[in-house]
Amino acid sequence: MSDIAKCPKCLQHFDNTIAVSNCPKCGARIDGANLSNETFANSTVQASAEEIAQIDSYLGLSILSVFLCCPLGIIALIFSILTLNDKKRGDYSAAISHSALARNLMIASLVLGGISFALRFLGQFSR
Repeated sequence: MSDIAKCPKCLQHFDNTIAVSNCPKCGARIDGANLSNETFANSTVQASAEEIAQIDSYLGLSILSVFLCCPLGIIALIFSILTLNDKKRGDYSAAISHSALARNLMIASLVLGGISFALRFLGQFSR
């Protein structure tokens, strides 16, 4: 079961398994008294089309990361595609989770790929 909370001000859904003191969307102060918990039997959270459309899949940057650091880039690309599929199905919590994984893997791939290219470039001039 996943624990999903909803901000009382903007009604944004977010993961409540981590300690949250402010709403990630509107910044409203959230304490135990103001937190509206909604526990669902499965991890599928239905959200409005507008909320789902705001979730970024990072598809373009994931494709770029494939060329810089292939192993991590491919995994980032897979999670980007999973995010798109979750958005089409309307599965808010899975889309958020897959989007975050795609972003983190894409950033790691871009950083490692950039360092790799920099070292190769500097290595050519040290000969």
